[in-house]
Amino acid sequence: MGVVPIPYQVFGQRVDTILSDPKAAELANRMIQHYYDTRTAAKRYDPEGVKKQMSIILQFLSFEQLPHHRPAPPWEWEDTRWVAWAMHIAFQDPEDPLDPGSQRMYQGTIRTFVRLIMRSEVLQTQAYHGFGRKVQEFIHEDNSIVHLTDDNTHKTWPDMSREDIDIFFKSIEERCTEAQQFRQWGEAYELARDYAMFYTTYVLGLRRDEVRRLDVDSFRIECDPEKDGEIGEAVVFGKRKKGTVKKKRRTVQLTYEPLVHVLTQYMENVLPWFYLKKTVAPDETALFLSIQGKRIGYDTILKRFHKNIDAALLTKKEYVPHSLRHSYVTQEQERGFPAKFVGQQAGQEFESTVLRYTHFKKEFFKAKMLEITGKVWSKGK
Repeated sequence: MGVVPIPYQVFGQRVDTILSDPKAAELANRMIQHYYDTRTAAKRYDPEGVKKQMSIILQFLSFEQLPHHRPAPPWEWEDTRWVAWAMHIAFQDPEDPLDPGSQRMYQGTIRTFVRLIMRSEVLQTQAYHGFGRKVQEFIHEDNSIVHLTDDNTHKTWPDMSREDIDIFFKSIEERCTEAQQFRQWGEAYELARDYAMFYTTYVLGLRRDEVRRLDVDSFRIECDPEKDGEIGEAVVFGKRKKGTVKKKRRTVQLTYEPLVHVLTQYMENVLPWFYLKKTVAPDETALFLSIQGKRIGYDTILKRFHKNIDAALLTKKEYVPHSLRHSYVTQEQERGFPAKFVGQQAGQEFESTVLRYTHFKKEFFKAKMLEITGKVWSKGK
């Protein structure tokens, strides 16, 4: 029997070109075909999305890191190969490591594939009779990134309420004014940058890596009221494309008009101070620079966020920069934008992700109930 045709030639590799043993290639191919059929037919998932997942499975199958790791069929996969591959995909570009969310997606694809094959008695029996081994579970909490959810073992990031967002930005503004009064110019400019940076993060729903990658020419701002009220857009580079090191490019519409004023003031009155530093590279284009005159770092954003959270006396709320993104997704829907539009704005491919980021409060439900039915049902009635 020849190798069973697989439905993803677009990715340029077939199992029989990766594994040298024809029998191993044939069985591995059946396993991947089983994954495709189950996901697209039984589960009715989008075939194009499943093909992308299969490209990740092929990557793991073909992973080679001599002298210890060579291309291997699923029944030979084990913990040390998994850890080596995880390190490889995370740091294949040392200057731009893979973000945890993308790495979790890669790992989740392999985990799902392995568990699906383990539940197939036919394929497991064929592996055992043909090669003396079955596909084994080797992925666990200690060697993978788990998504944080609401149960006891995982925790989701809280969204920031409108009240706390107002407190947060008012605190930055007040401390910036105070620093100027005492001629603490370095602190004043850093706080002014923080205000613009975190406000941009909030009203565009950006990830930390996305906001740090913004350039001075990332925005196209239109303030002409004759142009149907259009106020502008931003070009954002988000998570990596699956199977590549290239970042996804998307255009985000500016739905909060105050951002235009905030960015204009920042670029005219604050950013030039950072660009006067001798350490700034001649070809630097970053919108947000560190006090050292370099594109602001991932960790620096986190430290500045927590410093401002502490100063606003919001520490107990356990907010993180990603909380602003959760607030954006929630509040844009509360403003009336449909979930699909909000997901496209935020670079979230699946509406299930949008729902996970949505934190409607009781007040919103009551207001909607009143708007639609003209009444709000009291508890107990």
